[in-house]
Amino acid sequence: MTTQAIADIYPLVPLQQGILFHSLLAPQSGAYVVQVNFAIEGDFNSSAFEQAWQRAIARHTVLRTAFVWENLEKPLQVVGQQVKLPIEILDWQQFANDEQQQRLKDLLQTQRTQGFVLTQAPLMRLTLAQVQPQQWQVIWCYHHLLLDGWSVPLLLQEVLTYYHSFSNGQPVTLPAPRPYRDYIAWLQQQSLAEAEQFWRKTLSGFFAPTPLKSIQEPSQRSHPAHPAISQYLEHQLNLSPELAVQLQAFAQQHQLTLNTLFQAAYALLLSRYSDELDVVFGVTSSGRPPELSSSSSMIGLFINTLPLRVKIHSQQRLLSWLKNLQTTQVDLRQYEFTSLIDIQRWSEVPHSSPLFESLLIFENYPISPDMKRSLTQLNLHNIQTTEQTNYPLTLYVVADENVTLRILYDSDRFTSSSMSRMLGHLQILLTGIIENPDQRISELTLLTPVEQQQLLIDWNDTDDRSIPPLCFHQRFEQQAQQTPDAIALLFQDSHLSYSHLNDRANQLAHSLISLNLAPEAPIALHLHRSLDMVIALLAVLKAGACYLPLDPSLPAERLAFMLSDAQAPILITTPDLPVIPADSVRTIHLDDCSYAFITHPDRPTPCRHAAYLLYTFRLDRHPQSLCKF
Repeated sequence: MTTQAIADIYPLVPLQQGILFHSLLAPQSGAYVVQVNFAIEGDFNSSAFEQAWQRAIARHTVLRTAFVWENLEKPLQVVGQQVKLPIEILDWQQFANDEQQQRLKDLLQTQRTQGFVLTQAPLMRLTLAQVQPQQWQVIWCYHHLLLDGWSVPLLLQEVLTYYHSFSNGQPVTLPAPRPYRDYIAWLQQQSLAEAEQFWRKTLSGFFAPTPLKSIQEPSQRSHPAHPAISQYLEHQLNLSPELAVQLQAFAQQHQLTLNTLFQAAYALLLSRYSDELDVVFGVTSSGRPPELSSSSSMIGLFINTLPLRVKIHSQQRLLSWLKNLQTTQVDLRQYEFTSLIDIQRWSEVPHSSPLFESLLIFENYPISPDMKRSLTQLNLHNIQTTEQTNYPLTLYVVADENVTLRILYDSDRFTSSSMSRMLGHLQILLTGIIENPDQRISELTLLTPVEQQQLLIDWNDTDDRSIPPLCFHQRFEQQAQQTPDAIALLFQDSHLSYSHLNDRANQLAHSLISLNLAPEAPIALHLHRSLDMVIALLAVLKAGACYLPLDPSLPAERLAFMLSDAQAPILITTPDLPVIPADSVRTIHLDDCSYAFITHPDRPTPCRHAAYLLYTFRLDRHPQSLCKF
C-alpha cells in the first residue's frame, strides 16, 4: 500500500494482539474467521446490495483496515483510503436442493481454511449464490480482527438501510460515525500501572489453568500435531421459554445481571468437574466505555477477553455468593482495557501454559425495531453464524427472545456425548440456583434426573438372588481359576499372577488356621505397602478372620494401644520393622513362615462376617478414644 493510499495508522487494541498472534500461528485453522450466512427470498437487487456494502466500507475506517508486523517493534493497523469489497456471484439454480446444501457446506469450509491475507484490506468478502429465481443464499465472511458481535447488527442495519435506498432510488443520509481512532486514543490514555496492580492482586496465588481433563473422553482420532487440522464441532441446547423467563425474573428480582447467573453456573460446573474450589475461565467484556460518548454505536473491535477468577466457598449461601460475583465483575470492568498478553505476563501461571482453557461468551446484542423491519422487508431469514476461537472449548450464551447455549469444541479433545452432558448439567445448575437461592453451594446438585436414577437406583440395584452369595476371597478364587496366568498384582518392578497370588495366600491362610483362630478374630498386619501386604490381606479373609491394618509410620505407643484394644491374638509383620511392645500377641514374620499347602482352605466363612477392623480419630472425644468398624 503506497503512502498516498493510506488514510491512517495506529496500534492494535488489546484483543487484536491476541487474535493476530493465533491467526499467524495457525493460518489455516479457521480460527477467528467469522461467517454469517442467510437466505433472501423475493425480488433481490444484487447490484444495490453491493453498492450498500461499498458505502458502509467507505464510512467506517475499520472495514478498510489491514495489519502489518514485519520489521516492526509492535504490529500496526493500516487504514486504506479506498478499498473494494470482493464479491462473488454464483448460479446454483441448476442443482437439486441436496447438491446446493452440499455446495454451501463445502464453500463455508473452503473459506474458513482459506482465511485472509492479513496485510491486504479488506479482510472481508461477500458471496451471493442464486438458488432459485426468487431465492438467494448470502455468505458474508470477515476476520474477527475487524468486528465484534455488538458491531454486526449495527453494520447490517446500515447496509440494509442503504440497500433499500439504492433499490428504491430514494436518497438517505445517515449521521457520520465516530471514527475508530477515537477509541484507540482513549485506550492510550488508560493507566497500565494501575491495571498491572489490579491484575497481579486478582490472580495472586493462582498457578495453573483449571483442568478440563475430567470432561475429556477418548476420541477415535489422535490429537493433531498441528492446530491447523483440529476439527471444531458445535453442540446446542435451547432452554425452555419458561426457564428463560424465570432466569430473567430472578435476575431482576435480586438486582443481578443474566450474565452473572451464567458465569456462576459455569464456575460451579468447572469446580465440580475439576474438583477445585478456585477456578479461572475466560470471559468477554464489551469494552465500550461509557465515558467515550457514542461508543455504543461505533463499529469495530471493542470487546476484550479477560480471565475471571471465581472462588467457591461450599458453605456460603448462593445468593450472597452471586452478589459477590457481580461485584467482582464491576471491579474487573474498570480494567477491561488490559491486554490478555500483559495479564498473562503479570500472573504466576507459567508462560508456557494458558491462563485458561475455556471461554464463556455472553451475547446480548442490540436488535433495533428498524433492524427488524429491514429484515422483514428484505425477507431475510435463516441467519446462521459460524465462528471459532483458539480455545479448546467455548460456551456461547445467546440471550434474545429465548436463551440458547452453544458449545464450540475441539473434537480431538472432547466428544459430543460429553458436551451434551455438560449442557444438561448447566441447565440443572441454573434451575437449582433460581429455585432455592438460600441453599448452600454444597447443596446444589448438577445431576440430571436420568443420572440420579442411574446412580441412586439402577446402579445400586445389586440384589440378584439368582447368584449365590460369595465372599470377596471366593470371587478371587474363581477369577484365579479362569485366568491363572493373568497379572493380578503390580508393585514397582514386581508382579504376581492370579494363580501365584492365590497360592501364596492359601499357604499363609493354612498356617493361620492351624493356630485355632476364632471366627472373625482380628489379625494385625504391621506391613509396608507391598505384595506381601496383599497376600496377607487375602490370607486373613481365607482363614475366616478379619484384618487390622497397622500403619508403620505411626508411633509405637499408638500401635501398641490399637493391638491391646482390639485384643488381636496374632501380629503379621516383617523383621525390618520395629517391634511393637505388646503382651499376649503371637508374632509371625512373613519371611520365616513355612507354607505347607496351596489348596483352598476348607474354612466356612459367612459373607456377613467382618472383613476388617479400623481405628480412626473422633474429633468430639479424647484422641485415644477410637472407633471400630
